Amino acid sequence: MDTIVAHTRSFVVGVDTHARTHTYAVLAANGEHVGTESFPNTHAGRARAIAWAGRRTGGDVGALWVNEGVGSYGAQIARQAALTGYQVAEAARMGRTGRRGVGKSDSIDARRIAAAVLPLAEVQLRTPRIDEGIRAAAQILLTARDEFTGERTRAVNALTALVRVADLGIDARRPLGAKKIGEIARWRPREEDLATTTARTEAVRLAKRIFALDAELMDNMNRTGELVDASPAADLLRKTGIGPVTAATVLVAWSHLGRVSDEAAFAALAGMNPIPASSGNTTRYRLNRGGDRRLNRALNVIAMVRMVKRSGSDGGSGLPRVGWSHGTSVPYPPELRERAVRMVAEIRPNYPTEWAAMKAVAAKLGIGAAETVRTWVRKAEVNAGQRPGVTSDEAAEIKRLRAENAELRRANEILKAASAFFAAEIDRPSKRS
Repeated sequence: MDTIVAHTRSFVVGVDTHARTHTYAVLAANGEHVGTESFPNTHAGRARAIAWAGRRTGGDVGALWVNEGVGSYGAQIARQAALTGYQVAEAARMGRTGRRGVGKSDSIDARRIAAAVLPLAEVQLRTPRIDEGIRAAAQILLTARDEFTGERTRAVNALTALVRVADLGIDARRPLGAKKIGEIARWRPREEDLATTTARTEAVRLAKRIFALDAELMDNMNRTGELVDASPAADLLRKTGIGPVTAATVLVAWSHLGRVSDEAAFAALAGMNPIPASSGNTTRYRLNRGGDRRLNRALNVIAMVRMVKRSGSDGGSGLPRVGWSHGTSVPYPPELRERAVRMVAEIRPNYPTEWAAMKAVAAKLGIGAAETVRTWVRKAEVNAGQRPGVTSDEAAEIKRLRAENAELRRANEILKAASAFFAAEIDRPSKRS
């Protein structure tokens, strides 16, 4: 049987955190209230709070600190307390039932935070995520990426609405793609009425901002990929459906070795575990609707990509097999292609030839042949204008035009055959009875 906190700790310090001040409450193992005090949320104020708690606990370094909001207002006090030598845990989930007849204040909340963990087993304590190193850097980049993505969506929506309202000479019946946005960004000033001129200027600004955000998102993904490469989650990038952003999301949620004890704990963290919902003679379960929703979304992306790719057996690596299998081939995901091209450019100085670097990248990422990597690199150089050739957009346009020409030829043949048939029917002498 797991030992509860009240049997292993002499004191528990509950911290109710806010932007300006934090309130600290010290409880003994038996629930006795030792003291409550508030301190400013500054470095000096937090240091005074730690010293105050040390005096109230008699210098017991085994006292457990339970912090509210370790991902926001409580992040810095959790870090300072941990550096002092105390074990820090996240506040347990508390319902509103306990507030009835008691009320609410910062001091009451701090005492409830401390009291809520006393009956819990040590293994049930929620370990905070580390707030330094690769994990912290990845969290910052993911937050920035969310901001870029939201701003880009708003810019695209605003541009679409603008070109649909103002007659600027562009077909906006369908959502704007990269080609039309690029066309808008290249517009020059024209002799038009004031309203149209203003609309065109704003459209150009929005289009250029969209391309700037695309560049920032690409840079963000590259930097995120570098962090993942240097982290324990590097092997995830070899799995089907997992790119740098998804792998970083998993890394941020997992945080560090020992925080997630097993697969069941990870499923609960991601809101994927079944929860009993039985009653009487009915035995059933429902899906957990809590957990880390960003991690839940990342796992949903992985599942959806794998359903689309339908990758075959790969010996456990999760990479799609490229080659003929029952008459079909499975392509590599675009994220893997971009990462391979980026890695070739990064490690090229470490190898005597570019081909050697390509072979190394192919081996590291589990790509079937180095020639595949060479093809991706050459195509990327053409798209970037560094090498003559047909870009991906031009190739797609040529393919579309060829398909249209083939369709027109088939339609022409049908019309010719129909014309010949009707001409023969007209020229045929009618039979009279």
